[in-house]
Amino acid sequence: AAFRANLEALARLRFNLRTVHEAKSADTSVELFGLTLALPILGAPMTGSTYNMGGKMTEEDYINAILGGCRAAGTLGLAADGIGDPVETFKRRMDVLKAAYNGKGIAILKPRTQEEVIKRVRLMEEAGAVAFGMDVDSAGRAARALPGQTVEPKTFAQIRELSRASSLPFIVKGIMTVEEAQRAVDAGAKGIVVSNHGGRVLDYTPGVAEVLPAIADKVKGHTVIFADGAVRRGTD
Repeated sequence: AAFRANLEALARLRFNLRTVHEAKSADTSVELFGLTLALPILGAPMTGSTYNMGGKMTEEDYINAILGGCRAAGTLGLAADGIGDPVETFKRRMDVLKAAYNGKGIAILKPRTQEEVIKRVRLMEEAGAVAFGMDVDSAGRAARALPGQTVEPKTFAQIRELSRASSLPFIVKGIMTVEEAQRAVDAGAKGIVVSNHGGRVLDYTPGVAEVLPAIADKVKGHTVIFADGAVRRGTD
């Protein structure tokens, strides 16, 4: 139902057709964390080849497909941290990010313990990443509760600690209410992602496009606002 809500929220929006105007060419570029992107669309954070591709690609080929495709489009890809992945696997992704893309990418981490998160933050710093973030909403997925793996909702204090743990901009992914958007900003987040994790964490949430306007009204100008959920085409 939450996945359908994302689709339905977008489907309810309508466009105004305008054909009498002075705009002769379009500029879709946007500034993000000091970089100029060709368009305000980034590749979603997808975890590694084993989780999403059944091991049919190497880690290096997989991350190259994500980062390279986005670079070809003039934008940034997001490299994700798979919950079942040891820190060594994440390091392989960061090595590709550094060697092939000079750090031009963003890494999104799972809400592990603070100690485990900061280990990965140091690898991102070494790779020269543009920013790093955490899909805090991922803590609600049952598949994350694997033996030997700890994922947890994060407190305000923990979010603030992570925002101060690095000079890289910190992004909090999984924001669906005005109150949590404001708390993320107060904790130092330089970006938030309005997201219900594709509708795969808590069923019967609103669609992202339903809650986005109120969140934007509250924190626009104080943080970068990203959104995901059922985005499949340019009209979305």
